[in-house]
Amino acid sequence: MEQQERYYLEQRLIPEILYSEECSRFIMVLLQDRGKFFVNVLNTIGKESGYQCPYKPEQFVFKPQILSGEDKSQDIAFLFIDMPEPERVPLCSRIIICHDAAISNPRYYTVEKSVGDSQFMLCGVDEEGAHLNFGSCPESEEELFYRVHGLYTKHLAKK
Repeated sequence: MEQQERYYLEQRLIPEILYSEECSRFIMVLLQDRGKFFVNVLNTIGKESGYQCPYKPEQFVFKPQILSGEDKSQDIAFLFIDMPEPERVPLCSRIIICHDAAISNPRYYTVEKSVGDSQFMLCGVDEEGAHLNFGSCPESEEELFYRVHGLYTKHLAKK
């Protein structure tokens, strides 16, 4: 059962809130509550079925980064969140939330378990809820950062 709750959280609920008018507030709550947010939401999602979240808040590791622009208005924020080990395809080992300084252009990326024990794909969900697949995930954190940065700046250029 836990897999359904986690899938819903990772693939539906987070993108839905992120692309809503509540985006700014949502990011602030995430940064404040961190892992407690995920545990509480998973327990709430599964309350009716008797689901109990098996994770501890410290299993959700937050790694915020700011890429500074020429001035503050051009800054890009990246919130990398390492998730508990995904038990099955397509659960996430990491989610990445990107936004501009005004928090007006958010983007949601995921690193999802794929077919094969060690295969992970870089994916995402767009504003309409469509699943996006960007191919194999880079192995190093540095390569992943630059790949996500490239995808996000292409997204901004289209706006």
